[in-house]
Amino acid sequence: MNDIFGHQAGDEALRRAVGIMRHELDGEIYYIGRIGIAIAPHDGRTYGTLLRIADERAYHAKNSGKNRYVSR
Repeated sequence: MNDIFGHQAGDEALRRAVGIMRHELDGEIYYIGRIGIAIAPHDGRTYGTLLRIADERAYHAKNSGKNRYVSR
């Protein structure tokens, strides 16, 4: 979703989905995911650069298996 509609749309879709599931399931919801981390100013100084690097690292984490993060 992020690749097609952008990160804001992906975030909003996740918020809505979690809200629906929380209402329907009446309980806790756990998300298993992957995270890419970019740190300013080492990795970049602009929002666009940091977002691009974090996104690349998230894809690397995704390809590395479950419950991963990549910071370098």
